[in-house]
Amino acid sequence: MRKTAFFDLDDTIIYGSAGLELARILSEADKDSKWQDFWEKQKLFDNKNVSFDDVIKILSICFARAVKGEKISVIQKAVEELKHRIKIIDGFPDFYDWLLSEGFEVFVVTASPIEVSSAIPFKFTEFHGLILERNHKYTGCCSLVMTTEEKKSIINRKSHGSSFSFGVTDSVHDLPAYSELDIQFLLDEDYDKNNSDAVKNYSQIKTKICNQLDKSFSEETNE
Repeated sequence: MRKTAFFDLDDTIIYGSAGLELARILSEADKDSKWQDFWEKQKLFDNKNVSFDDVIKILSICFARAVKGEKISVIQKAVEELKHRIKIIDGFPDFYDWLLSEGFEVFVVTASPIEVSSAIPFKFTEFHGLILERNHKYTGCCSLVMTTEEKKSIINRKSHGSSFSFGVTDSVHDLPAYSELDIQFLLDEDYDKNNSDAVKNYSQIKTKICNQLDKSFSEETNE
């Protein structure tokens, strides 16, 4: 029985955004204000005339332009600093250990740069994120932007053949990417009880998954 679990990263596994924090670290050392456009474009999240995916595309391009010409070693050094700033969401470490004990494959699918994966203190089956084009230096271009459509494509491909699958995110914008999984969870401390996807914490998620697995096992036994 193959079981797969999918997670957003920012405000789902960690508090805040790994991509934003990495940008903050890099901009602290920047004397040329290369990050000004990236920070100004954050306001687009409040613009109802711009779709969420378009904002992700714009910010990804801005991030890529800001690191243009940087050596890989410079970004790696910033990621090392990021390790000390990362704070894990309450309840996730125990939940992660439980998933492994239950034989789940655990995937992360995030809009943050894939470089941040080495700052996260867990071993995932796979980590998918924004891919910045690089050779010996960063070119200023994106090889892959993690739009909702791209996330859904990855999730559907990686969950194919699973007997059971679920996804967790803090963002309603991610829910369409999880639509073909068995269960999707919207992690929100101030959750709306009338929203069937909403949960308050990882304890609630574990309970619902256990109930679903028990139900599935009973159905298979009775067949």
